[in-house]
Amino acid sequence: TLRIISSFFLILFFLFLTYSREIYFLIFSQIILFLLNWESLRMLEFKASGCNNSKNNNFLLTRCKLSKYDVVLILLINTYVLLYSLSFQYLQILLFLIILFYIYKIKIINIPKSLVLSYVCFSLICFIDLRQSLDFINIFIFIVFFTFLVDVSAYLVGSTLKGKKLAPQISPNKTLSGFFGGILIPVFFCILVYGKQNYFFDIICFSIAMAVVSQIGDLIESIFKRYCNVKDSSNLIPGHGGILDRMDSLLLLIIFVSLMKLLDYNFFFIV
Repeated sequence: TLRIISSFFLILFFLFLTYSREIYFLIFSQIILFLLNWESLRMLEFKASGCNNSKNNNFLLTRCKLSKYDVVLILLINTYVLLYSLSFQYLQILLFLIILFYIYKIKIINIPKSLVLSYVCFSLICFIDLRQSLDFINIFIFIVFFTFLVDVSAYLVGSTLKGKKLAPQISPNKTLSGFFGGILIPVFFCILVYGKQNYFFDIICFSIAMAVVSQIGDLIESIFKRYCNVKDSSNLIPGHGGILDRMDSLLLLIIFVSLMKLLDYNFFFIV
């Protein structure tokens, strides 16, 4: 119940973000970016601390603090994305060089940290680019509701039918029935809503691709949490854990949709 209530309020938040003015969009996107990177680096810091073999890992995670160097790195990344949003290209290049110099000088970066920061940052940049599209509102509302539908469908079908585990070493609770339920129900929904158009086969293919990408995004975060040996990325959202827990599928789906737009896919049945 708490999970569904939290999801409802998160959808309201994303709707507000969709229709908000540019200044509010910039403010909230900066807050989201900061929290995503803060949660990610804190999990890595927790793993590096060596006290991640307890049953109370998530309680101990709340006591884990980032170093001042990591906080500065997050703020530098936030500033870079803000400059990207405002199209200050020369300042972007300058700040990018400053970030590289800072990383080289402080020597606080490693492969897992580089991957997670790049992944989150790239997704937010894709989100900002998507915002510039004339079809942003329709596309983003569709992405948010589609992600929610995949998540709920996979959870309900998986918890009802159970069966063989999808990836027990990565996420013990995920099942094959949940995986296919998270594909079939959203595809059926798209057919019902958009099936009257003449692109029936394209609608099926695109919705299947989006459902699979959404669940891969979920698995990517599960792999990262398993690597850090934590259950949730934080306890910021009741019933969900952290911002990263709620946006895991959304991050990869935003990248996927942005790349599709880059390839000149026109999202005919959404817009």
